[in-house]
Amino acid sequence: MPGSTRRSRGTPSASLLAAADANPKAVQAHLGHSSITVTMDRYTHLFPSDVDALIRRLDDIRTRNLAAQTRPNERTRGIEFGGR
Repeated sequence: MPGSTRRSRGTPSASLLAAADANPKAVQAHLGHSSITVTMDRYTHLFPSDVDALIRRLDDIRTRNLAAQTRPNERTRGIEFGGR
């Protein structure tokens, strides 16, 4: 943006980048922050979907693992449980 400094375009740029699911390290580089800590201290609130997405992925993994444990496989197919 002509006539703007990195500092003056920080929040709008960070907001747009976060909405586009940009990696926080890329946001750090774009804004010229000296460390990822500076970026995340200032803009963590813009990345809430990361936590939600992580929770959904963990739930999906758990569901798949539970389904795999209860699905018969070649070794257990045809075996009746219950002491007969």
